[in-house]
Amino acid sequence: MEAINKVEFYEGYNKPQLNNIILNDQEIKGILAILNEGKIESSFSPNTAQGDTTIYQLVLYSRELIAYIYPLFYDGNVWYWHPWDTSIISNEIKNYIKKTE
Repeated sequence: MEAINKVEFYEGYNKPQLNNIILNDQEIKGILAILNEGKIESSFSPNTAQGDTTIYQLVLYSRELIAYIYPLFYDGNVWYWHPWDTSIISNEIKNYIKKTE
């Protein structure tokens, strides 16, 4: 993931809406650090007492002809994703998912 040069965040699953586009190298490094520093929690179960988990799409671009798409989830308390195993990530990720003005 070192060659990532663009990140997009979308909200939703069936009809995802663009929330943010990030091109700044420092911000991209920050996002990748958050993802890489996640804590694997294979037995994690999201809290759905307050409703369904919010789903986001993380799209990572590089110089390759394809982009990589990963779902991110927020259960109202915890951010997590499933790159391979369930990984709990820092709440700091919300700073990058903000809606584009």
